[in-house]
Amino acid sequence: MSIDIKKYREKIESAINQKNGEFGNGILYKMCEENPKHDKPDVVSGKVWLIGRAYSAAIERMRSKKNINDDFYKEKVGPTLVDSVLDSKLENLRGIKKITKESAAEILSAHKYLQNKIHEITGMDKRSLCSKYLHFHLPKLFFIYDSRVAGALQKIYPGRLRIFDSVLGGDVDTVYAVFFCKALVLKNEIEEKLDLEITSRQIDNFLINEANGLLRNNSQLIETGLRRAK
Repeated sequence: MSIDIKKYREKIESAINQKNGEFGNGILYKMCEENPKHDKPDVVSGKVWLIGRAYSAAIERMRSKKNINDDFYKEKVGPTLVDSVLDSKLENLRGIKKITKESAAEILSAHKYLQNKIHEITGMDKRSLCSKYLHFHLPKLFFIYDSRVAGALQKIYPGRLRIFDSVLGGDVDTVYAVFFCKALVLKNEIEEKLDLEITSRQIDNFLINEANGLLRNNSQLIETGLRRAK
């Protein structure tokens, strides 16, 4: 699947140069760079809490009101990830220089593993939180997912990416995996056809801007319809 990526050049260049949120995101990147391990429950809980709250994806959202917040982080979140093999999985990914179909499968498997661990203590998928948490630990490998940017990406690539069928058939969260593969295709097309270097963070900037544009257009259409109905 290919698109006319050149029509997005101006928007992509704007996303690459965008500075919004740079300071706050820098703090989260530094936190995970200086504390990459999952061997101290209080540190792990702090990382999950800060990233989740900063990105409106808190792990306790939509949970029952009993056993939440302080007790939940202390008794469930920290110990669960400390007792996991997440560090081993992330360490295996650190040597990846370029995402290929083969390495994509390993990256998506790590996302699924974290998602399963979070599901054990929340009963929820939390794919968005997992993508954001992993992104701040390995920003070159994990694309940031939420429903808004996924919708914007779907508008750009509405069809199926058959070249990734083997990846999607593995031990992955299919919803995130489809998004990941399309985001990777977008990144590659930008770099190959526009000769622009772009990071996963800047891909997120671009998709958020596209999502905001779609929202504005929908609001204008609704407003126009209401005026005509009067």
